Amino acid sequence: VWGMRHRFTAGAEYVNTSFYSQRRFGTTTSVNPYFPDRGYFPTDTAANFPTRQDYDSQVNTYAAFAEDAVNLTDKWLVTGGLRYENIQLDRQIINLNTNSFSSFGNTFDAVSWRVGTVYNILPETALYLQYNQATVPVSSLLLSNLANSQFELSYGNSVEAGIKSAFWDNRVVATASVYQIDQYNILTRDPVNPSLTVQGGSQRSRGAEAEVSVALTSQWLVSGNVSYINAEYTELYSTSGDLSGNRPPNVPELTYMFLTSYKFDQIPLTVSGSMQYVSSFFTNTTNTIEVEGHTVFDAWLDYEVGKGTLRLRGKNLTNAFYADWSGYSATQVYIAPGRSFELSYAVKF
Repeated sequence: VWGMRHRFTAGAEYVNTSFYSQRRFGTTTSVNPYFPDRGYFPTDTAANFPTRQDYDSQVNTYAAFAEDAVNLTDKWLVTGGLRYENIQLDRQIINLNTNSFSSFGNTFDAVSWRVGTVYNILPETALYLQYNQATVPVSSLLLSNLANSQFELSYGNSVEAGIKSAFWDNRVVATASVYQIDQYNILTRDPVNPSLTVQGGSQRSRGAEAEVSVALTSQWLVSGNVSYINAEYTELYSTSGDLSGNRPPNVPELTYMFLTSYKFDQIPLTVSGSMQYVSSFFTNTTNTIEVEGHTVFDAWLDYEVGKGTLRLRGKNLTNAFYADWSGYSATQVYIAPGRSFELSYAVKF
């Protein structure tokens, strides 16, 4: 079109998601995670489970999208895209203890779009810039309660700029980027009446990422990456007061990884190892409970057998004990797996 190369795509999409869950919460005896006394699951009665509910959720999503990539020159590419979604939620909750049934739902209309550009300042070096706007529910639709299902979608935008370059006969590949992500209309307590939950909160993440890969020889490869995130609530209230400036849960500020691999000439064997560090994170919005950071070492052997690869991998070789996520409450965390080994065989076709 007009002497410029276009790559245009348009389409429609339908997604149906069904989720059925039996929710049982009670005061049964606790279990020692190291020496569990295995037995039978308690009888499904109101006496054993004061909270005894069955959830059935259906989410139907109808979408239409279009995008185009245009080469303004042989060095300059511009892209853009638009997506419309109609999201329909239908949810039923059966309370087995009271023999009551509730049903609710909602319909959401969402529009998201993006624009971006890539410019090759050198044959092997490109600069890029992109901007996005999107929407997201205030909580998981499949698990939302009646109150949350009636809130509007939260919305946000992101901007990212970066550079990617290759040199030394493409033996070195490096990328770096900076970004900012803002999300608005998230749930917050009403600053005038903290007993009420309303929309109007916001949060922001600013960060930088870098990655480099170096082929020291035809057999030896080393690489590393680092990511820094400065995430904070820009407007959020709780019953404890103003939480602006606090870090959202489960967001470490710093992560980095080093990896190396060596491929032997005489035998079809590759030896690899990695080290990953993740800094501490908080489990709550008030930032009163902090989970320590951790370092994990992995190593693996790849041996070419026939048309596939036989891999022996060791994970968490130092058997580090750490938590990598906070779950249902601020005082509960997910404990990561300890030292383990796995053997696999993969075939490409």
